[in-house]
Amino acid sequence: MTQNQLLILAAGKGTRMKSIGPKVLVPLNRKPLLRHILDSTAPLFPQPIIIIGYKGELIIRATKAKYDYVWQRKQLGTGHAIKVARSKLNKQDYSSIVIIPGDDPLISLSSIRSLIKTQQKNQAAVAVLTVKIKAEDELMTHFDHFGRILRSKNGKIVRIIEFKDASDDQKNIGEFNLSCYCFNAKWLWDNIGALKNNNKAKEYYLTDMIALAVDQKKKVVSAYAKNPIEGLGVNTIEQLKIVKNYLKACQK
Repeated sequence: MTQNQLLILAAGKGTRMKSIGPKVLVPLNRKPLLRHILDSTAPLFPQPIIIIGYKGELIIRATKAKYDYVWQRKQLGTGHAIKVARSKLNKQDYSSIVIIPGDDPLISLSSIRSLIKTQQKNQAAVAVLTVKIKAEDELMTHFDHFGRILRSKNGKIVRIIEFKDASDDQKNIGEFNLSCYCFNAKWLWDNIGALKNNNKAKEYYLTDMIALAVDQKKKVVSAYAKNPIEGLGVNTIEQLKIVKNYLKACQK
């Protein structure tokens, strides 16, 4: 059992983008955000599973129905999205499940490879893709609302805290969760049903799987993105402009 699979989270509406359709179909350099991810990950995952929700039929049409799709009919959080995907995947022979957001067009194939390698080499329940940013870095303001990585004194990850649930001290932590994960497939499907929605948003957070693994004394490890800007998801028009400018600079 060596095959890996990719799940792309693409069910969101994208209210802050003021988009009339799914956020992942917002164009970036004349190509939808989702298409950037599908193209960059294709060498590893030519047939990923896309989790769709809001106006999901538009995503199926835009991707020419070439992929496998799972409907998340109710928007109850990222953990809920994976719960609804379980029935499609947990009986298949995958060793690892990679999960990435559909609105992160700059995530590189090399970072995904590193994430998978880190999880499998360490035989970990989960590997998390993170980035460290200093307070004075100009990118800091764009990562401010990302979840923070909480570590023990010996440097082990113990939890990921969402910004809306973080204390003032936790908000000062400079290591950020990029919402890209590589799970041991068996552990994920055995435990995803244990997620609770005991938080301010009343959502099922996929990040709570990290604390669950720690409680079970399973390994939780991290890989670092090759470039901090890889984790800059497109949630606002301003962020879309930043990503466009970055891609333009890379093309020079």
